[in-house]
Amino acid sequence: FHDELKKLLHSFGDGCCFEPGPIKTPARALEKVVRRYDRQPSHLTDIIRCRVFFKDFKSILYFIEAVRFRALVLDDSSENARGHDSSACIFKFCGVKNRFSPGYRAIDSFGFRDLQMNLEVGFRDGKLVGCHEWSDSGVKRHICEVQVLLENDRKDLSDGCRQYGELRNLAGR
Repeated sequence: FHDELKKLLHSFGDGCCFEPGPIKTPARALEKVVRRYDRQPSHLTDIIRCRVFFKDFKSILYFIEAVRFRALVLDDSSENARGHDSSACIFKFCGVKNRFSPGYRAIDSFGFRDLQMNLEVGFRDGKLVGCHEWSDSGVKRHICEVQVLLENDRKDLSDGCRQYGELRNLAGR
């Protein structure tokens, strides 16, 4: 998953920075299943994650378009892809949380701003496979998270993440 994202980011040159995220700890995974998903472990999706930093919003938009080009994008009513050749797709777009949006209530994330994309991937024997192979036997699927941020926010991120975690725990989320 990370290698495929790095390939997409290569065209951005020095305009971005990729950071593989740590795999979610078992303690946090259990906490999230109990607090947010009504004890349904199948709802836990972001065990594999990463961060991508960009210099400006224009670059973020280009990145989203690059991901969309390699992703199966489904309409709300069916499993039919819109406008894509599934043989070229390696991701399935599962959702986006846009905390950059002016309409997003910043209080819900304690003031933190980012964009999170959930991308489903399929893999066999530890290697990613294209969406057109997902129905084959032996293919496992997982939803990964890509956190997209502005480079300017990077220096404050470690303190902010720690504080966010503390506030999230106090709020019981």
